[in-house]
Amino acid sequence: MFFRKFFKQPLFTILISFDHTISFKLHKLISNQIKGGI
Repeated sequence: MFFRKFFKQPLFTILISFDHTISFKLHKLISNQIKGGI
């Protein structure tokens, strides 16, 4: 139980931060395309 929690937690944190980084880059890319289009 302890090891399961220990391995799960960092992976979850990495996944969240990774997802946040991707969404941030995607948002920047989309906003840049909109600015370029206008």
